[in-house]
Amino acid sequence: MKKYSSENKYVDEEFNLEQAKIIKELKEEMAELKKENEFLKKAAAFFAKEKKLINRI
Repeated sequence: MKKYSSENKYVDEEFNLEQAKIIKELKEEMAELKKENEFLKKAAAFFAKEKKLINRI
């Protein structure tokens, strides 16, 4: 049987709170990993630029 959720979607009643907790944690982890990835991209670009400047000397 399905019930109407607060997000205006029908969901299976079997979808329990434990699964919702896991999904929430995974979304939070994904957001953190995306932030870290963006930081690492910027750091790599910075050091690549620095290396080019050093090689000019």
